[in-house]
Amino acid sequence: EKRRKELELAEKRRKELELAEKRRKELEIAEERRKESRKLIVKTEYYDNGRYTGQFLNGKRYGQGTYFFSNGDKYTGQWKDGDRNGQGTFIWADGNKYVGGYLNNERHGQGTFVWVDGDKYVGEYLNGERTGQGTYIWGKGQWEGDKYVGESLNGKRHGQGTYFYSNGNKYIGQWKGGNEEGQGTFIWADGDKYVGQWRNGKKYGQGTFIYANGRTEKQNW
Repeated sequence: EKRRKELELAEKRRKELELAEKRRKELEIAEERRKESRKLIVKTEYYDNGRYTGQFLNGKRYGQGTYFFSNGDKYTGQWKDGDRNGQGTFIWADGNKYVGGYLNNERHGQGTFVWVDGDKYVGEYLNGERTGQGTYIWGKGQWEGDKYVGESLNGKRHGQGTYFYSNGNKYIGQWKGGNEEGQGTFIWADGDKYVGQWRNGKKYGQGTFIYANGRTEKQNW
């Protein structure tokens, strides 16, 4: 009992120290930002490809500002050391729009991209590409109404994910380079189901059809 109480006390002290350290770091960051804000100046600067109106620090775009590009594109958001860093909104001249995180001018972290044709992606980005967990919904065109929920790599479906077809069918399983690859299950809207291996978007190897009426059928592809 004594040992248990000692351990509990030690754990409590450890958490208190962690909390104190976290608070100290937060105060340091707040103080650093306060010092920076004193040095920030707001002005409009002209460049070869457009103009920027917003905050500067030591001669570089820093803080909040808007860049108007000569071609009609526009970015409004956070900057650091002259680059897009933090949260921002980029609107292209053709109407496409991205709202989310940036790191060194690249889309990074959580973001939402909406295309003029109605396509929409909400999820993670890495180095400017859709990479990580996300949801892609198709707008007008051949795949209108389809939806993919799962992992992506460099803008393509990759890893584990589910594709919902507008007609009620769906595929649940593994992906590679944008195609069904690995173990996966295809479920038709009428209740029929196929469970098996896939390669390059097609059934491959051994698989089993499980029909809505309960009948099963094994096949090799």
